[in-house]
Amino acid sequence: MSGESPLDRLQLLWQQQERQPIELSIDEIASRAASLQRIVRRRNFREYAAAAFVVAFFGAYAAFAADTVLVRIACAAIIAGTLHVVNHLRRHGASESADLSASTADHLAFYRRQLERQRDLLAGIWRWYLGPLVPGFVLIVVSKPIEQHGTFRVWIAAAVALSIGALAFLAVAKLNRKAARKLQHEID
Repeated sequence: MSGESPLDRLQLLWQQQERQPIELSIDEIASRAASLQRIVRRRNFREYAAAAFVVAFFGAYAAFAADTVLVRIACAAIIAGTLHVVNHLRRHGASESADLSASTADHLAFYRRQLERQRDLLAGIWRWYLGPLVPGFVLIVVSKPIEQHGTFRVWIAAAVALSIGALAFLAVAKLNRKAARKLQHEID
């Protein structure tokens, strides 16, 4: 006995099988690249629109409605985090156009690079998107209990709000990981 389990032998057999290349026409590659480009452009437009709303809302809130320095600092942190997100998205997530006169191999390489770029962007969501928004979110939630020497009840409400926010952040991260895996599947 070699000590291998049937699953180990099956995995080895599967890994050693001859791979059949996937044949894609230049039109199919161009179509997939164009589809990815449209998806990325729509996503970026939604993100930019949401960022404009967030900056305008928290800017106005800080200027006209915030009654404490801590709330104004929280608003500034949210605005700074949002501007970081927009800048990173513009630099690393913008859609690029393919050279229409390129060869099939060049189109395929371009499409693969775009898939990898978007996969990496989505996989790093905590570093560039969610992480920069956390300080402002936490500060805005805890500012009232801190500044007003909140009662136990006020702190419980803040803890609930933080928990709901954390769940929302985790859901966004999970959705982005799923999308990154889907892109990886396409790359593979």
